Amino acid sequence: LKEYLLSPDPAADTSGRFISFPGTSITLFEPEVEITTIMFICNITPEHPFLIRDGGRTEAPVLQTPDGKNEIETDAWPVTLLDGNGESIPVITGPGTKGMLRARCEKILRTLWEKACDPSASSCEKAIEDKLESLENNGPASRTERKKIINDHSCMICRIFGNTYRRGRISCADAEITDGEKKLLFSVPLNRFTSGPGNLFNRLPFLKGSFTLQLDAFGLSSEETTLLLLALRDLDEEESMPLCFGGCRYHGYGRVNADEIKVIGNNAEPQTVANLLNDEDRQREWEKFLGPE
Repeated sequence: LKEYLLSPDPAADTSGRFISFPGTSITLFEPEVEITTIMFICNITPEHPFLIRDGGRTEAPVLQTPDGKNEIETDAWPVTLLDGNGESIPVITGPGTKGMLRARCEKILRTLWEKACDPSASSCEKAIEDKLESLENNGPASRTERKKIINDHSCMICRIFGNTYRRGRISCADAEITDGEKKLLFSVPLNRFTSGPGNLFNRLPFLKGSFTLQLDAFGLSSEETTLLLLALRDLDEEESMPLCFGGCRYHGYGRVNADEIKVIGNNAEPQTVANLLNDEDRQREWEKFLGPE
């Protein structure tokens, strides 16, 4: 239904056309925005176990201990969803991936001394809320002013990923983990006072598998596209601070081998993640933020 999507940014004046939904009396707005689809082929390796926790949505698996003598309940296990046949399949959740990318984009902006809202201190939502309280009515003039307030007080992060006053322009689908192999691993807390046999816990991460990560970007500006590509470039395992999925990142979990990328609409040929933005591209875009040295 992508051709029937509503405007990705309700705060913006978006050109487009009204079309009838087939077989119904419903009319929807089809925006004239460029949609770029980015697909990553990611592989999980034993060097970096992979675990996005279920969080108690399903019952904990009961597995045999490594010596095969006893059964043990798993403390942390992968998140799953039901497919059309009612079978549980392990997935990388789209909202979780989107949140991870948002956090990395915020980190990049703050590193470049650019504004990125901070919910714990000063957020765009709070600034917009304070300004909207001053509007006296909901007439046409007020609606125009409302759009202007939302746009003027939304940082680049909110323009890409959205907030409570505007829809985001990034969509990320759930990704199924295929050919996955899991192993029960045991750990104890490192605190010398509280660690011990009674605090032994376990995890059930993937040591092998692959998944295809797909993102759809709707009508991003040049700077917004650059920021997103800078964040995605950190999927390259050669980066000093690579993006990591799921929990236990400080224990070496979550790093994936993402060597291939397909950008549908701009370049359908696979390329390396490291070449998303070469050094010249990054230097030129950084100068837009900071000014030349």
